[in-house]
Amino acid sequence: MSYAIRFLFVILLLCRMSLPVYGHGVSDCPHGPAVGGAAWQGLLTGMFNDSLEVARHCIEKHKRSINEGGGPDNASALHLASAFDQTKTVRYLVNKGAYVNIQDNAGWTPLHYAAVQGHTSICRYLVSVGANPNIRNRDGRTPEETAYIRGNRGCAEILYRGR
Repeated sequence: MSYAIRFLFVILLLCRMSLPVYGHGVSDCPHGPAVGGAAWQGLLTGMFNDSLEVARHCIEKHKRSINEGGGPDNASALHLASAFDQTKTVRYLVNKGAYVNIQDNAGWTPLHYAAVQGHTSICRYLVSVGANPNIRNRDGRTPEETAYIRGNRGCAEILYRGR
């Protein structure tokens, strides 16, 4: 799936944040209604605001699984934190047991998300904790190839050395 389409999914998800979620009720969470028993919307808000506290609250209070999907293409919290360059949140999620090689519906790993955005520090960190830079998405591309295509040479070099 192209970057533009992924971006539109995130925007649509954000627009939905202010709407009630019928059939699931509204939690007492100040960060947004719970969706399917998890405060996915609040978690997404925390990602955009670089708020580790909001992310921590949404995961711990709502017993959200660290590896539960819910974003565009069923992306996990680690996918989104990697895409939004949220270093503190990425480290928190990994320390809580997030799978660093988890793939979304399009086969993208958190490393793909960080690489396509040019987030070198997150790429470096994910590789250091065991993220596999050789996993291919459904388009057959590794995170390194994705970074290179997007012109993110710094990430491509980190991932090349991480192979």
